[in-house]
Amino acid sequence: MERNTRLEKIGSVAKITFDRPAQKNPLNALFPIEMNEHLDEIEKDNSIKVVLLTGEGDAFSAGGDLKDALSVEEVELMKERNFVRDFLRIPLKMRNMDKPIISVVNGLAVGGGVALALASDIIIASERAKFHMGFVKIGLSAADMGMTYFLPRNVGYAKASELLLFGEVITSEEAERIGMINKVVAHDKLEATAEEWAKRITEGPPIGISLTKHALNKEQGMDLASALEFETYVQSFALKTQDHKEAVRAILEKRKPEFIGK
Repeated sequence: MERNTRLEKIGSVAKITFDRPAQKNPLNALFPIEMNEHLDEIEKDNSIKVVLLTGEGDAFSAGGDLKDALSVEEVELMKERNFVRDFLRIPLKMRNMDKPIISVVNGLAVGGGVALALASDIIIASERAKFHMGFVKIGLSAADMGMTYFLPRNVGYAKASELLLFGEVITSEEAERIGMINKVVAHDKLEATAEEWAKRITEGPPIGISLTKHALNKEQGMDLASALEFETYVQSFALKTQDHKEAVRAILEKRKPEFIGK
């Protein structure tokens, strides 16, 4: 069975690329093993500050490999559940890891490919990109890899219902307009824009960025009182870091701060 991805590290940036371009980067049964290994390795590597997620060739990812689905006539329910659970660990790891993840959507994103982009913290897309949320078109639930969790939080319940119940395909411009993604750029500027955004994160304070990412994720399910209590602990910790003191000194001394992640 073909591998789906490759992991590269360039300085403080890790890049995961879906790497079956001839098939438009579908995700076969090896994908959850590979992706979970990549995320674990990145999380343990303190030199990495940001992650880029993209596709090779002219597609981001065609989602689940349909040839895999047709090759298995019948699977015991418990084994099927465990197989699905391996996939579903991925968006949780993506959101729980300290490093921000930027999805760089270079072309077509389908099904689970869309869900993986939504599990990222930031999404930049080419003007050529399209997002196809067609789970229902092939008799599946759209409740897959966090899709029914992430999409309503980006675009609202009503729009998410429309997109998922109809199995809609939308352009990157429409995705940006409804708040599903952050930014659309010209195709030939996509890589440079992604690198620029990654650089902005790598130049920031790692602890402050990590704490902000975790607060954004945890507070979505909290009431205001709980959120403020959580922020009390988060900010108290941040105030004691060397990076905060360095930032204050840099402001007073009118220079660029040098963050060390402590």
